[in-house]
Amino acid sequence: MQMDVHMQLAIFHALIIAPFFIYVGLFREQVPEAVFYTLGALGIVIAGYHALKAYQKIKEGKSPWINYIHIFLVAPPLIILGLNGKTTSRKYFEMLLLLGFSAFGYHTLSIIREMFSL
Repeated sequence: MQMDVHMQLAIFHALIIAPFFIYVGLFREQVPEAVFYTLGALGIVIAGYHALKAYQKIKEGKSPWINYIHIFLVAPPLIILGLNGKTTSRKYFEMLLLLGFSAFGYHTLSIIREMFSL
């Protein structure tokens, strides 16, 4: 039995991305410097990928709402954290915590719905 791509994405976000964001949001300046480079690079990749996907969806007449969330809400704090590292303002670490908990809740709900066909 093969898992559908949406389920794979939900599991990836719930088990990898959300805990990573929560970890950085909680430990802030204590995380290794390399983590900030990773966040910055991730933010740039997310912005570019989702801009392309949004463009494709608009051309197809589909709604790019999930892409807009990634472009305007997820990518900017990641890029800011990547640029400023350990000197980043506390509010961006708080935003990362918010994103982590939101991603965990939203994707866990998706997994539950898929498993029980709700």
